[in-house]
Amino acid sequence: MERVRTDVVVVGGGAAGLRAAVAARDEGAEVLVVDSGHAGYTGSSFYFLNRAWGYQAVLPADPPRCAEALLEEILGVGGPETDAARADVLVAEAWPRLEELIGWGARLRTHAGEPVRLRGCFGRLSQAVCVEEFRPVFRALARALPVHNRWTALGLWMHDGQCVGVVGSSARGEMEAVQAGSVVLATGGAAGLYARTLADPRCRGVGHAMAEEAGARLKHLEFAQWILATRGRRRPVFFPVDLIARGEATLDPALQAALDRWIPPGHDLDRLFSDRARHFPFSMRDASGYLDVAVASLPVATVHLNHGRNESVEIFHAVHAFNGGIETDEWGRTGIDGLYAAGEAAGGIQAVDRLGGTMIPACLVFGKRAGESAARHARRAGTRAPLPPRLNDWHEHHPHEGSTRGAVAELQQVVGSAAGLVRTRSGLDVGVHRVRAWLEALSAGSSAARVSRATRRELELCGRAALSIMHAALARDRTCGSHFRADEAHRN
Repeated sequence: MERVRTDVVVVGGGAAGLRAAVAARDEGAEVLVVDSGHAGYTGSSFYFLNRAWGYQAVLPADPPRCAEALLEEILGVGGPETDAARADVLVAEAWPRLEELIGWGARLRTHAGEPVRLRGCFGRLSQAVCVEEFRPVFRALARALPVHNRWTALGLWMHDGQCVGVVGSSARGEMEAVQAGSVVLATGGAAGLYARTLADPRCRGVGHAMAEEAGARLKHLEFAQWILATRGRRRPVFFPVDLIARGEATLDPALQAALDRWIPPGHDLDRLFSDRARHFPFSMRDASGYLDVAVASLPVATVHLNHGRNESVEIFHAVHAFNGGIETDEWGRTGIDGLYAAGEAAGGIQAVDRLGGTMIPACLVFGKRAGESAARHARRAGTRAPLPPRLNDWHEHHPHEGSTRGAVAELQQVVGSAAGLVRTRSGLDVGVHRVRAWLEALSAGSSAARVSRATRRELELCGRAALSIMHAALARDRTCGSHFRADEAHRN
């Protein structure tokens, strides 16, 4: 097994990972970025849907009250479990990070010479800006950094309770061990554990599973952003739900009947559709969530478009992002010495719902902080440790590697059925049992048999991440924000 030595290794080359790597480099640390795809191109930050970024920030010309108002909005949308300390940092540092991005070549969408201001989902204030031309910036950053692309992380290298590196499979299919003073996990979320997603489908929670295995805590994985979508040419695309509120789309009879069954008496449908148009992600914070529940309760849900093509189209839910992840403080520290997390891999600032336009500033603000903190820690660290025997066990090349598509699809079916938008205790219990059976079959070699041990290990991490989501959903037995418990709804 080949060994590489560096000060800071960043796992993931999306917006958070690259910002962390630049920050660590600027602190004087030797840095290596490893990415399962291609740094600066893959990951949800750069997924095809993200042609522009919504970005919540208080600009220098904004009135002083705007900072306080933005903080109040973040805390209100996220609910009582929102991390107030990190929210305060986000509001204070979002503009400096955006100013850096503009200096590197990104630009703001403007009208009549002024930045266009937008209202984020769940928000009331038109305070977000629209960031364009960001892709060339991050691709240039990736080219300026040492990067190993197509490098799949398989486990954290632990020694005496300290994280001293990461082990993975290189683009050549060979095992590599990267020893480092600090590790930053910026591996994205877990939306790829669902068959239908609007994020990069390769984001399957492996960072969550590796961190939890090392002893870090996960939080808020029961909260995901479910978006109404429809079929695109090759993958799901956003369905503009505001068409219903404007009367440009109407529910087909079966969907209307399902909504009538779910919605409590006394709710006005016009108000429901109007509320739903204010936020693309599903939430039970208002009655509009019953529209999503009705859609999820049908094998096929359709709406009729009253303009343009004048036809019925199928709508369904796709996972856009997770609000939860690895628990960190405001410097990206996980509680495990030498291990940091940033971006969607880290547990979100907000819990039950997330104010639109706060994800990218969180990636940049806390990516920079995690990189700086990791570099400072690396200067103090100097442990040289033997590889744990288990990491050596993954070193096996399969000459005729088979496809994992069937095994992944099976896991996605279980996760979508048990931990989809509509959840019950019995369904989640069955899901946990089925994922454990899937993991046992994987370990025994009866599932995905023609793959290397390294690939089998990657699948194992996906299964463990799926279990973490289901356990989080079981622990919260009340409907709250984007977490809907149908059994609790029927009791009430």
